[in-house]
This record gives sequence, structure tokens and C-alpha cells, in this order.
Amino acid sequence: MKFSTLSQLRKEGGSMKEIAFPNSHVKLKAMRTAFFLLLLAATCATTRAERPNVLIMIADDLAWGDLSANGNRHVETPHLDSLIGEGLKFDKFYATPSGASSSASLLTGRYHYRTGCVGDAGPEAMMYGSEKTLGDIFGENDYRTGWFGRWHHGDNWPHNAAGQGFQFTGPDIAAAIPFLETKSPEPFMGIVLLPAPRVENGEKLSAEERSRKVNEGIAFVDQKVGQLLELLKTAEQRKNTIVLFLSDNGPDQFGGTEGRYNGYFYGGKGSVHEGGIRVPCYVSWPGKIQEGSRFTRITSLIDWYPTLVELCELESETRQLPIDGKSLAPVLRNAGNSENWPNRIHFTSWTPEGYAVKEASVSVRTDRWLALRDPRWRRDKTILESRSGWELYDLKTDPFQSRDLGDEYPFLLSELKADYAFWIDHTTDDGIGPISTHIGHPEWPTVTLRPNQKMTWPIRVVTDGTYQIEAVFDDGTKPCEILVGNATYRLPGDHTIELNGDITDIKVTSGKVTALKITSLLQKSE
Repeated sequence: MKFSTLSQLRKEGGSMKEIAFPNSHVKLKAMRTAFFLLLLAATCATTRAERPNVLIMIADDLAWGDLSANGNRHVETPHLDSLIGEGLKFDKFYATPSGASSSASLLTGRYHYRTGCVGDAGPEAMMYGSEKTLGDIFGENDYRTGWFGRWHHGDNWPHNAAGQGFQFTGPDIAAAIPFLETKSPEPFMGIVLLPAPRVENGEKLSAEERSRKVNEGIAFVDQKVGQLLELLKTAEQRKNTIVLFLSDNGPDQFGGTEGRYNGYFYGGKGSVHEGGIRVPCYVSWPGKIQEGSRFTRITSLIDWYPTLVELCELESETRQLPIDGKSLAPVLRNAGNSENWPNRIHFTSWTPEGYAVKEASVSVRTDRWLALRDPRWRRDKTILESRSGWELYDLKTDPFQSRDLGDEYPFLLSELKADYAFWIDHTTDDGIGPISTHIGHPEWPTVTLRPNQKMTWPIRVVTDGTYQIEAVFDDGTKPCEILVGNATYRLPGDHTIELNGDITDIKVTSGKVTALKITSLLQKSE
């Protein structure tokens, strides 16, 4: 009886004695080879088993001051406070002013303009299908990848979560539980979105009722963090899991932000001031990151992609796009020691609807200085027109931005503005505009087009052919007309349309729809 490999020998129930060789020299050589393969297999298994899991929890609209560890005396957040003690706390961590752009930066390690994501909803929140996300690179390295919660960047392949590398998806925290509980030889990388502690737009509440509702939301977020951490412990995964917690931006302004404690920082969601983008960020990895450590230098969402790639020793199988972030791995390994951390300039932006980059709110930060232009949240109402709305603050001596120093340090302000001009040119050199929805991918036969302000969708037909188009209405069946290329169709009705690469957009010309669905039809062979 002969066996080609040691694993086959085991599978067939054989033993080393059953391997036949013509002479002792070959037999000895083969035994050495078998021993080496066994040792190699054991080593690979050990390395594979030691690869850490990654759990990223993103809180929606959670302010820096919402946590009791940051001075909030109106609500208790014991689980988050405990997480801080278990690992490292970032004192100056910055998101972007809105959820979609923060998500794009976190997923790619790149400033969101580079990814195509400009706004917070609809086509303006989409990312290029060519972006390489955390889902992509972890999947390439044999991780199970999951995204649970709202996905900002597109409903259809390749812009949806599945097309961007996430093998498991779900609408909420509950969907993440079986993913985290699954016993598997493969490690996992999961991203879970936590609900926003806020008052919805249009809710008419007193200041006391608004404060109570927000505090209840903060406590709920803390409770969910505790449940997820306990789940890891029960599954005996906590010690081998990097846990990252952060917020995507500051508190929203629905109903006003007055009365909500935010560490006395100015600004809220949509603002590039400290209160709009300085957010909580904590990371824990038992036995690897020193408990109770802190880092006091500027860090950002773009830093986590290269950090996790380094900590998990990931390798890329495809060309890597340029990364804007800097790996925090040396900081985490050295308990927050910043001795060799370089001085940095960091940029943030919020862009009005319509790809209005020239009208964007923007900020330029160093560890000490903050220069910004934020028309909606102008701190100093008397800014001279000669400064074009730009303000300058010394965050070292004035972290709450009480005194604009633009007139006192005009040359410094000019330098920071020049840095911004170079950055915006560099990150938008390919242009900013609508990203086409792909139609005809074999992986995604039915494409759903959601309403947008102009009710027009740029499309890219991947596969020429016949498609069925269907309108979904929100209140009964009210006819609408759509323009596909040069052809007009009246819906509802059973319509098939021919699509090819020459057709670049679809438009609703009359009526209202909840969605348009376009399904590829298989053609019978002749």
C-alpha cells in the first residue's frame, strides 16, 4: 500500500510502517521529508490559530463628551469606560463630519474624496468599485468578513457590501451574533454599526425630554458594546480579538445640540470644528496592548487600515492603492509612546449636496494648530472678508476655540490654506462626480435604483442584452414615465428594454417612484 502524503496516510488509516521503499537510503530520506512536512503543517496551523480576530464597533453620531469617562455626568457608560481601561485611548482622534465619508476613510485608509465618496447619501455616498477595502484584504487572507448595519456606499454590485469584500452582511447588531459565535478555523473581521443616540429630525420635544432621550440612546449603545464583548468572552474569543470602538462623527443638530455635553467643544455633525469630528476611539487586545495606555497625538480614521494590515500581518494579492493613513502599530506596541511619532497635517471636509467641492467646509490640523472654513458653523461672526471665512485657533492653549487668531498669525494661516489647496487638488485630480451604477454583472442580476434629488441615475452597462424594468411605488399605483437613452417607457407595465454600452443614464421624467428594478433576462440560444 502506497500513500502520496502524510495526510492521505492518516485519512486511509495507515501507518509509517506501511510505506514501502526499495532501499534504506530512500526510506530515511522519505521519513525526513515526512517529518518536515508534519513540522511545517504544525507550524502553519499554529500561525493560523494565532492570527487575531478583529471586531470594529462604529457608533453613529456619538459625541466625544457622551461618555462618562470623558466627563459626562448625565449618563453612565460602564462598558465603554471598562474598554478604555483594557487597552489604549486616543485623545485626539478625528473622524469626518458625516457617516458615509467616515466609513469610506475607515474602509480604505484613504481620504474619502479619493474613493469617490463625497456626500452622505445616495449616489454621492458611493465609492468606486475598484477601491480595496478592509473586507477585500482580510478576505484575501482567509478571514471571514462581515458588515452589520447600514451600508452607505451603494445598493448594487460592485458598490454594495458584498461587492466590496464582505462575505456576510446583515441589517443590525442581531445579525452579527451568529457571525461572532460561529466556531471556525478561520479568524474573523467584523464591523458592527451601533445606533445613534439622537432626536430625529422633526421631533418636537422640550429640552428636558430631548436630553433624556439622547441619554437613553447613549446608555443603549453602551449596553450593546457590553453584550458584544460578553459574547466574545463566552465564545472564548476575547483574548485573541482586537476590539476597536469609535464614532463616525459628532452629535447631530436635530432639535439643537444645546444642553448636550460634548466636552465643551464647539460644533456638531456636519461641522469641521472640534465638536463635529473629534470623537471617542479605543482599542483593546489583551496581552498585546498595555492596559490603561493613552496616545495624545493626532490620529484619524485613515490610520486604521494600515494599522490592522500590519497587526494581522496581511498580504495583498492585488495592486494596492496609495494609502493616506499611517500605521499605529508601533504606538500600540509601545503603550502610546509618541517619541518617534512624526508631526502631521490632517485634513477634513464636508461637501454640500451637488458635488460642490469649492463650497465645502474644510479644516487643516496639526497637533497644535487648527485652520478652518466652515460657513454653517462660523465661530467668529466678524471675520474679515479678506480671509474668505477662514479662522485660526491654537488648540494647545485654546482647545475650545474661544479666540480666532487669524489676524495675529496671517502668515501661518496662509501656509495652512496653501496646504489645503495642494491637498484638495491632489485628492480630486481625477475629478468628482456621480459614480455610475453597473448593470449586467453576473453576480448581481437585479439592480435596484433608489430615488435621488434629480431622479436621474448614471449607468454603465457591463453586459449588453435584454432587461426587464419595473417601477416600485410607495402609495398605490401612479403611472410614471422613464427615459432610457432616447426611448420613453410608461410604468407600471411589463416592459423589456435593450441596454448596451451606448446608454449612459436612466431618468424618471414624470411621476414618483420608490425604486426602479432592472433585471437581466437570459436569452434562449438559437
